Amino acid sequence: MLSRPDSNPTPPPPPSRGPRPSLQRIAATLQLGGWIGFWVQLALGLAAILLLLIAVPGLAGQGAAQGVSIGIFWATCGVIVAAFNTVLSFRYTRIAKGLIHKTNEPQPRKTETVQLLRMGIYAGMIGVVLTLIGSGVAVYVLVSKAVSQPAGVAITDPTKIVRPLDVFVVVANLAGISANFMGMVISLWLYDRIDRPSS
Repeated sequence: MLSRPDSNPTPPPPPSRGPRPSLQRIAATLQLGGWIGFWVQLALGLAAILLLLIAVPGLAGQGAAQGVSIGIFWATCGVIVAAFNTVLSFRYTRIAKGLIHKTNEPQPRKTETVQLLRMGIYAGMIGVVLTLIGSGVAVYVLVSKAVSQPAGVAITDPTKIVRPLDVFVVVANLAGISANFMGMVISLWLYDRIDRPSS
């Protein structure tokens, strides 16, 4: 004789309300990379800005070679791009927060996040190129001044003397290169971690 099926079957367990494991991994990766990129780029960018603020009054107060002003221009462009990439890094942390915590705002989509990471990669590449141009010009001016100075002869032309201004411009461009390179590397790393297929 067949037994009668239970009229009150055990209800299935309620679905988990937390984020999926893949979302947890993506959120943790975005948060880690975003904060690292934000603080490192912020520190390097502020160092570059400080050096430029020191160099610009010296450029206006003393006759300076044209190459120095060109180096300052490209360093300023690189710092602007680095500031944009710093904002993107902070944006990565906000996306991570939106993936973990339920808010009234719509959850970030993967395609939008990947597009934002690509923007960070391209911005970092552009910033590196700009500051490489600036550092190349500044180093050329610095080396040409050092080589052209005759030993034991007083130089009256201020544009032919190696001054701290020249060194500040070189270091500002190097700081800009480092900041933009860091932003590019962080975006590349996050792009590789997020755009891969889920296991």
